[in-house]
Amino acid sequence: MKQIESILKQISEAETSQEERFKIHLKGAESGIASSQYELAKCYYFGRGVPKDIEKAVKWFLQSAIGEHADAQYFMACHYFDNGKHSDAVKWLQKAADKGHEKAKQDLIELSKNEED
Repeated sequence: MKQIESILKQISEAETSQEERFKIHLKGAESGIASSQYELAKCYYFGRGVPKDIEKAVKWFLQSAIGEHADAQYFMACHYFDNGKHSDAVKWLQKAADKGHEKAKQDLIELSKNEED
């Protein structure tokens, strides 16, 4: 736990460049911290501190989603919808909604309305 606390403290206290923040998130992500995995995924997705790499971003979003990070779960739902994998998308949407993600809840309501029509 001390290592996790140290990593999170570095992230919250440091006034760092994007490259330094990337390195801090990478260390946390590799240690299994879901919030660091999510932030690392965003670094790859948007090219912050590292060249943009959607494939690596999705890998880390998935790891974070598995680690119960609601925003990552919602991202995975959107990713699967965009790629035509409806059943996988609904699974992640439900998980995010169960964690209290408001947009996921709204999207599930919309999906159920559309299925009724």
